[in-house]
Amino acid sequence: MKKIKKIFIAISPIIFYLIIGVTLNTNHTWILPIMSLLYFFIGIFSKNKNQILLLSLPFLFLIALTLFLKDALTSIILLYLILLPISLVLGYLYKNKSFFYGLIYIVLISFIFFYGFNNWNSYIRNYNASVNEKAPTIELLTKTDIIIKLDTVQNKIIVLDFWTTSCGICFKKFPDYEKVYLEYKNNPNIVFYSVNIPTKRDTLLKTKKLVKKLGYKFSTLYADSDEIPNSLGFNRYPHLTILKNGRIRYNGPLEVAENVKINNLRNEINRLLNE
Repeated sequence: MKKIKKIFIAISPIIFYLIIGVTLNTNHTWILPIMSLLYFFIGIFSKNKNQILLLSLPFLFLIALTLFLKDALTSIILLYLILLPISLVLGYLYKNKSFFYGLIYIVLISFIFFYGFNNWNSYIRNYNASVNEKAPTIELLTKTDIIIKLDTVQNKIIVLDFWTTSCGICFKKFPDYEKVYLEYKNNPNIVFYSVNIPTKRDTLLKTKKLVKKLGYKFSTLYADSDEIPNSLGFNRYPHLTILKNGRIRYNGPLEVAENVKINNLRNEINRLLNE
């Protein structure tokens, strides 16, 4: 019976993670602090150091798992590896009525929740996104079917938000993208576009009607294939590309959340304006 109890204790972190992960649709921004909070309370109610050690065993599995995963997912696992054992130990120490350890935990979890995870994730996903490379040919259609060639435009910062009609998160980010557009719309040195990349089920007329219905103030351009994403080297949406004088200056995921300071769209624009 004791062995069964120990096995359950050892695998309980994985069970908790699966339950919370499914409930929150694998949103690590919420899962990480909730798991941390859970571990803090588990630490408070742990009987001894041996139980703490037993609860830490699943992390050995996670460490092994990171050897087979891509960098972005590995970085997320590393955050769990760091934060959860710390939360567990701080909870156990707080059990001894040391207010100091509880205060440390509150500061730690608050930082992780409001800034830590999102900025770390943005850093990993946007690693090497700031570049200075010659842009490939970028020819797009306006709503009146006029062809414009963005890679030949000089003396302008051109912000491109690539999206598809099948990308749910793209639509969720449009209001934030428009907010940034409105902040800079009076600056003659910057232009903003959303760029639609067609899917197999799309027609140009249908997409134009959708854009008109959405009613955003920034202009939309239309590609006739996925040739441009292929030449820019991305296949996930939304995707942000910033051009300046025929060169790619930023090429990575679109990040507009105000609490994310690393590779934020506003920061990238201001950096290019101040060159």
